[in-house]
Amino acid sequence: MTPHELTTSLLQHVGAGETDAAAALFADDVDFFIPRAAELPWVPDVDSAAGMATYFGLLRTHLDGKRFDVERIVADATDAVVIGQLVSTVRATGRDIESRFAIHVGTRDGRITRYHFYEDSLAVAQALVP
Repeated sequence: MTPHELTTSLLQHVGAGETDAAAALFADDVDFFIPRAAELPWVPDVDSAAGMATYFGLLRTHLDGKRFDVERIVADATDAVVIGQLVSTVRATGRDIESRFAIHVGTRDGRITRYHFYEDSLAVAQALVP
C-alpha cells in the first residue's frame, strides 16, 4: 500500500474502533510522538505495533469522539500528513477538547513506522481540569 492508502486505512480502522486492525498496519518498531503532559492517561509510551493497539484502546477508554474531520491528506513516496479538526470529550471531566490537528505518518515496506500527532496542547490541558 502507498502512504496515502495506509493512512486512509488507519483512519478508517481507528474511526470504526478496530484497534487490532489499525495496529496491524504498523511495523514492529514505531517512532511514536505526541507532545503531552505526563498526566495524560490516554498517551502511553509506545515503540511497537502492540503499543499502538494499547494507545488506540486507551483513546476509546478515556475520550468520547464527537467529531474528527479530515480536511486533507498530503502524501509522497514515504510519508503522509493528515490535517483536520477534532472535538472529543474527556470522560473523567466532561470537558471538550476542540483542536486542529496534524498527523505525520511515515512508512516503509508497506507498514507504518512513524506516528506523530500534533494538537492544541493547551486545549487538552484545559479539558483535563474538572
